[in-house]
Amino acid sequence: MLCKKDISSIHLMCNECATDIFSENLFWIAAEPVIGKPIIDRLRYRSEAVLAIGEHPDGELVYKDGDTVMEEIIELYNALEKGEEDCYHVISVLSNTLSEMGVSEDMDDAFFSPSDLKIFSEVFYLVGEIQHKYSDLKTGPELYLNIGNLLKYVGDKADKPDFSPEFREKICQDLWKEAERYYDLAIDVSQDDPLPHLYKGKLLLKMEKISEAKNHFQNALKIDDENNEIKIAYVEALLMEDNLEMAEKFLNEVLDSYPGHAKAWYLKGEELRKKGRWGGALQFYDQAISKNKELTDAYLMKARVLYGNQMTEEANEVLDRSLEIKPTFEAWYWKGKILYEMGRWGGALQCLNEALDLEPHMEDAWVLKGDILTERDLYEEALEAYENSLEIVPNLKEVIEKRKVCKDYIC
Repeated sequence: MLCKKDISSIHLMCNECATDIFSENLFWIAAEPVIGKPIIDRLRYRSEAVLAIGEHPDGELVYKDGDTVMEEIIELYNALEKGEEDCYHVISVLSNTLSEMGVSEDMDDAFFSPSDLKIFSEVFYLVGEIQHKYSDLKTGPELYLNIGNLLKYVGDKADKPDFSPEFREKICQDLWKEAERYYDLAIDVSQDDPLPHLYKGKLLLKMEKISEAKNHFQNALKIDDENNEIKIAYVEALLMEDNLEMAEKFLNEVLDSYPGHAKAWYLKGEELRKKGRWGGALQFYDQAISKNKELTDAYLMKARVLYGNQMTEEANEVLDRSLEIKPTFEAWYWKGKILYEMGRWGGALQCLNEALDLEPHMEDAWVLKGDILTERDLYEEALEAYENSLEIVPNLKEVIEKRKVCKDYIC
């Protein structure tokens, strides 16, 4: 964890650290009991940003903006309570409100202020009331999709290296489970819209539930068998289970109809890599990069294929280009591995330190760092690296033996 202060067993980090990490106020949209109170209460009344499991400390923050939108939502609620407003109209207004605030299928660059989150909480509250009162309500899937996408986005944002992998997984799984529920609501009210199946399938794929994800992609394709984005998502699932023939079929269909699709070219490279055709894979990675020069996955996999075929200088150059575009812990790690292979241990250590700054829970990086330090007879530093790796994965027998060797030399 980021916080090193002495705090109670209930709290996983102090108020100061939690407030810093949760400065975007996104992480209050979580299923009980990961962070504080239940979802609606937490968002409606905004307790302090102390990350906790169990009882939450007292304390509230006052919202001073977003009043106009909030008043409109409260008026809708009161009108619905009195029977003066049609629930279908309320659903439509709430859906439009979320869309106007930037909640959509593309959430990668979204940012929400505290007042936004206050509004979201009231939207969720109203949706819950409508579901409770009108259990047989039939409406379009847009609102449920938007809420599901918002929850998935927040879950993705919670996947931060500030937390241990176990706790990170707990936060994400609770958030994604809540998102899954809203996608199910969208599926229930829509028989002819592929998007609820597509979004739920993507979420299940992220949760590594490949078989379930495939079922939803197949359902989406039954509704719209010409949709390239559905085909691409389906291909990702097929590649994960090494169903290469079926993946090839769908990739060829996408590239025939949309030859500029960068991700399709990248996945074509992955298909050939899995088939052992590394020369063809490199060509397709290059095609992907030519279509989208910021597709860092293509650079990384190209570098890994080159490295695996003893082309270390070329692999190093590819990683340099990737790191210029976007520094990632994977690229730094592989560059460190390659520099170590080239005998440049000082540069390798620098790269591994960069990787661990971005992702301190990368046990492979700690182990490699320990190996390099051991070779340089820096046993105390190597011991620390091995112990850090064992904190992440405790039962690595080979690392336990390496740690013992370091201790013997130090003694």
